[in-house]
Amino acid sequence: MPSLSFSCAGARSARFVRSLAACAILFLSTAMLAVSSGMAQDARDGSLYSRFGIGALQLHAGGQGTGIGHAGFALHSLQYVNPNNPGAWADQVLTRISAGFAYQNLVISDKNKETSRLGSGHLSGIQLGFPLIERKLGIALGFAPFSRVSYNVANEGTLFSGDPARPDTVGYLVNFFGSGGIQQVTGGLGYRFSPGFSAGASLNALFGLIDNGRETIFLEGPNGPLFLDTNLETSTRLNGFSATFGALFSVQNVFAEEDFISVGGAFTFPATLSAKRVTSLGENLDRDTLGTTISGKIDMPWQLGLGVAYYPDTRWTLSASGKFAPWTDLRSTIPLPGYDSGTAHGLSDVVQLGTGVEFLPAGTDLLASWPARIAYRFGISWDRAYISPDRNMNIETTTISAGFGLPTLIPGARFDINMQAGIRGAANADLVRDVFYRLSMSINIGERWFQTPKLR
Repeated sequence: MPSLSFSCAGARSARFVRSLAACAILFLSTAMLAVSSGMAQDARDGSLYSRFGIGALQLHAGGQGTGIGHAGFALHSLQYVNPNNPGAWADQVLTRISAGFAYQNLVISDKNKETSRLGSGHLSGIQLGFPLIERKLGIALGFAPFSRVSYNVANEGTLFSGDPARPDTVGYLVNFFGSGGIQQVTGGLGYRFSPGFSAGASLNALFGLIDNGRETIFLEGPNGPLFLDTNLETSTRLNGFSATFGALFSVQNVFAEEDFISVGGAFTFPATLSAKRVTSLGENLDRDTLGTTISGKIDMPWQLGLGVAYYPDTRWTLSASGKFAPWTDLRSTIPLPGYDSGTAHGLSDVVQLGTGVEFLPAGTDLLASWPARIAYRFGISWDRAYISPDRNMNIETTTISAGFGLPTLIPGARFDINMQAGIRGAANADLVRDVFYRLSMSINIGERWFQTPKLR
C-alpha cells in the first residue's frame, strides 16, 4: 500500500505539472501570436487623438465588464476571469481561457462638417485563469493593449519659391501619421483570507513600439520642381514594469435573505518606462539619409480603481466603478507629442466612470431553456482622457454599451457579443469629433483540468 499511495501522489503531481505547463504554453503561444501580428500591422485608421503622448489608452474589462460600462472592479463571477481586480482571482473553480476581438467603425468630423470614415479591427485581450485551491487560491495571466497609436491626417497649402527670378507658387501636402502602441502582459494570483475578503497582486510587463512620421510632398510648379520631398520618422521602443494590488470585500444578506454586496478596488503603482528612439530624416522618401538615436525614460503615474456591485438574487447584477490616474504627474525625458516637459501642459488627470446591469433570467438553473440562460447586459460610461490641448479644454468620451452572453453546447463555455456607441471630443476650431461604433466578440471556455481520478 505505501508504494501504491506513493505512485498515486507522483502521478497526481506529474499530471498537475503537465497541465500547468500546457496552460502556460497555450497562453504564451496565443499572446506571442497576438503581439507579433499587432506589431507587424501598420494601421493608421484610428482616432487623431491617439497622436499625442503614448497614444490613446485602451480599456479591457472582458466579455462581461465591457457590456456593463466597464464597471468591473467589484465583480464576482465563476464564469469569467476579472481582468481589473486581482482580488477576484480567488473565485475560480474551472480552468478558463478567453480571447476577444473588436471591430470599430469611426466617423471623424471637423468644424467645417467635413468627415472621414475609417474601419479597423484588433485583438481586445486574452485571459487565462485556473485554481490552485478551488475558490481559495487562483492564478491568472492576461494580455491586452495598454495604448494604441493609429492616425493619418493631411494638411494642404501653398508657398512662394522666394526666388525673384522664379516667382512660382508651389502647392504642398503634409501627411502626419503614426502606428503602434504599448502592450501589457499581466500575471499574478488571488487568495481568499475569509468568506468575505480576498486579495491579490499582479506583475505587469509593459512593452511596445510607437512610430510617428511626417511626410512633406511638394507639387511640381510650372517651371519644374523647386523643392525636394522629405520624410521625417521616429520609432520609439518602450519597456518597463508595474505592479497592481487588489482587494474584494463581500457581505451577504444585506437587504434581503439571498442578496449580497461586494466592494472592490485595485491600485497600480507608478511605472518607469525605458525609451529608445531612432529618428530618420530623408529626401525623396529615403529614410536612411540621416539617423540619430536617443535614450530616455517616461515616468508613468499611479492608478486607483474602486467599484461596488449588488446582487439582489442569482439573476441580477448591478455594478458601478470609477478610476482615477494623475497624468499631470507624468514626466518624460524624451519629447512626446502634445507634452511640455517643463510644465506638463497638454495633460489632464484621467477620470473614468461606468455603471451597468446584467440580467440572467435562469439564474443558476442549468436546465432552463436556452433563451433563459442568455445574459442580457446594458451599461454607460464616461471618461476624460489625459490629452488636454489647453487647461480649459478636455477630451471627454461618452459610451453606451449593450450585449449578450450566449451559452453554448459546450458545458462551461460562453460566447459574448457586445455593442458600443460613443462620442469623443467636439468639432470646433481646435478639435475634431469622433463618433464610433464598436462590435466586440469573445469566447470564454472553462473546464476542469486538475482533477485526480479516485481509486475504488
